[in-house]
Amino acid sequence: MINNKPLRPAKGYFDDVNGHNAKLTLFCFPYAGGSAAIYYHWPQLLKAKIAVCPAYLPGRGIRFDETPIDQLDCLTNKLLSAITPYLDRPYALFGHSMGALIAYELTQKICQAGLTQPEHLFVSGRQAPHVSRKKCNIHHLSDSELKVELKQLNGTPQEVLNSDELMELMLPVVRADFKLVETYQLTEHAPLTIPITAFTGTLDVDIPLADVIAWHQHTCNQFNYYELPGDHFFIHQMKDDMCQIISNSLLDSSP
Repeated sequence: MINNKPLRPAKGYFDDVNGHNAKLTLFCFPYAGGSAAIYYHWPQLLKAKIAVCPAYLPGRGIRFDETPIDQLDCLTNKLLSAITPYLDRPYALFGHSMGALIAYELTQKICQAGLTQPEHLFVSGRQAPHVSRKKCNIHHLSDSELKVELKQLNGTPQEVLNSDELMELMLPVVRADFKLVETYQLTEHAPLTIPITAFTGTLDVDIPLADVIAWHQHTCNQFNYYELPGDHFFIHQMKDDMCQIISNSLLDSSP
């Protein structure tokens, strides 16, 4: 079963999860500069009937030799084509920070295309799409300034920050990701008809709780939010709790 195996490499955006003995697929999207490796332990933490399918985005992980995409519309169009073959069984979407924005816009495109809608949208570490970001020029920073910003965000290991070689590989991806987020402009959409659950860190000073609760405006279905201990990258320390909440939300509501 997929929950007892490590995440496998993929040639494209998603692993082939067809054929796995799972009731539901959870597609997961990373934060800026992150990769599918963020979700390496999730198959063991989620209930066995949930198959974890992380997105493999260009420029990182096994696709490190590809050019990262810095426009959200372009990325979600590619993701829509890639995800369509896997929507023949129940599924949900999860994203943290940049990944939450990707998951939301991809969900909108899925609905607009008349495809089977997800059972649930989980958004983490991200204000609602209509709320303006406090910082909007990070992708314009010099390399040295961008390194300082990454250190302040507290999501990059110190050994990576101290390695010129690793930073040379990472900075173009981070810059592209921040450009993707900072140039995003919300298109007016009808509210989703699926439940949305939002997660936020109690010490995330850049995202006020009110901006997280504002996600409720983007669904006419049920909305829940959870405050978990930690800063913007609480997803690492609180993954056990998050996976428990996700499992209960999906399996308690699915037929």
